[in-house]
Amino acid sequence: MNDSILNTLSSLHSGQQVTVIYDGKFENKRLRICGTVANVDLFWKTLQVNNVGIDFSEIHEIRT
Repeated sequence: MNDSILNTLSSLHSGQQVTVIYDGKFENKRLRICGTVANVDLFWKTLQVNNVGIDFSEIHEIRT
């Protein structure tokens, strides 16, 4: 993960609209989700968009 993604993640807040491109662990392919940030957990390094939990290490791109 690059620094710009980490900076973006640390500035997100609940209710914010985002688009995330990430690698799905179970789908074995790159996925894209657009939605509302439900939670950003900097300790466990997870982002929840709508009802989807995404590990920071899976994220390739994030746009606000």
